[in-house]
Amino acid sequence: MCGTQGHTAKHCPSFHLVPVNGSNTANSSNGMPSSWNPQANFSSSYLSTAASWLLDSGASHHVIANLNNLSLQTPYNGHDDDMLGDGTNLPISHTGSVSLPTSNSSFKLQDVLCVPKMEKNLISIALFCITNNVSIELFPHCFHVKDL
Repeated sequence: MCGTQGHTAKHCPSFHLVPVNGSNTANSSNGMPSSWNPQANFSSSYLSTAASWLLDSGASHHVIANLNNLSLQTPYNGHDDDMLGDGTNLPISHTGSVSLPTSNSSFKLQDVLCVPKMEKNLISIALFCITNNVSIELFPHCFHVKDL
């Protein structure tokens, strides 16, 4: 589910969205129609909980360590554990959701697993993009979140 083997994680202390100035011409390399113009608005967010996150391309779920950072939390009654890349299993105590506010709106993390023994909070890039209808571009020293 998470860990360091076979995938990458990118540290994300806060989200920063940057303006995207797209043209209205078709891009033959990606086949997108000329009317397709992704938009992103500048924002920066500060979680009231001051939690920091890792963007994880290999995580199947969002994971948070501190139960106090979850909203709409419910106890986890299943039998699954969170398996790290090294094979270690950590128990899941609760599930819930998290809101990451921006200046214009907020991003949602749904079905977040609370794993109290987890050392880092993880955002599943795939789930984040699907839930929020966005894409994420990764660069060596930053990343961009773009509305689809």
